[in-house]
Amino acid sequence: MERAVQMVQAGAYKVIVGSSAFTSCGINPAFLRTLLAAVPREKLMIAVDCLGDRVAIRGWREILPLASAQALAQLEPYCSEFLCTYIDAEGKLQGTNLAWFRSLRSVTQLPITAAGGITTDEEINALEEMGMNAALGMAIYQKVFPELFR
Repeated sequence: MERAVQMVQAGAYKVIVGSSAFTSCGINPAFLRTLLAAVPREKLMIAVDCLGDRVAIRGWREILPLASAQALAQLEPYCSEFLCTYIDAEGKLQGTNLAWFRSLRSVTQLPITAAGGITTDEEINALEEMGMNAALGMAIYQKVFPELFR
C-alpha cells in the first residue's frame, strides 16, 4: 500500500497491483477498498495471471478457485485497467490463446494489456483489433522481431 502511494506521488502513470489484490479464496476487497482510498482508480492496474483459466498468485505458485472472467468482473470497480497473462503459453514462443483473450474482452470494457506467449505480428494485430495492448517478453529477448533490433 505504502509503496503504491509513494510511486504515484513520484509521478508513476500507473501502479500495477498483483497478488495483493487476492486472497486464497478470491479477491481481497478489504485491501482494494483501502488502496482505492489512497490511490486514484485511474492510476491502478490489476494484474490477473491465469493458468488453465484459474487465477494464479504468489509467483504462480497458488492457483485460486476463481476463473478469469469472474476475477475481472469483481475487480473492475477497483482499477482502470488490467494486465492479463496467459501463463500456459508464457515464455514458450509458441503463440498465445487469442480465444482466451477474446473471452476477457467480452466481460470488461476496461483497457487490457495482454501477455503470455505473444509471438507474431498476427497475434499483436488480432489483440489490437480486440482493443487490447500486447506485452512482449521472450519474443523480444529471443529477437523474434528482428526489425526492433536494427
